[in-house]
Amino acid sequence: MKKLISIIQKESLHIIRDWRTLMILVMMPIALVVIFGFAISNEIRNIKTIVIDPSRDVHSQELIRKMEASNYFKIVAYEDHIEAVEGMFKRGKAHVAIVFPLNFGQDLIKNNGQSIQVIA
Repeated sequence: MKKLISIIQKESLHIIRDWRTLMILVMMPIALVVIFGFAISNEIRNIKTIVIDPSRDVHSQELIRKMEASNYFKIVAYEDHIEAVEGMFKRGKAHVAIVFPLNFGQDLIKNNGQSIQVIA
């Protein structure tokens, strides 16, 4: 145990005396955190999306246009029936389906609070 303590003391003195080694010891972890912070991103972009919109009214179309403009969604198909989703998922053509209810625009105008189903 005494040998270990003496080795640690000796190495610590060498590191403190050599300013280059000390700078590497301090700056390297900081640089790595900054570099990896910019390099690693958890954002998912351009996810292949199928839209099920049976009503195709103005309100749902406006929401779909905003989704396309966001670069998070890549709309690959528009369908009227939910039966198309399973086949698209199995073939790998889409990863997400967004399903609008039949009377989406009418219920939205009536202020009944409308929800959208997302299938992943």
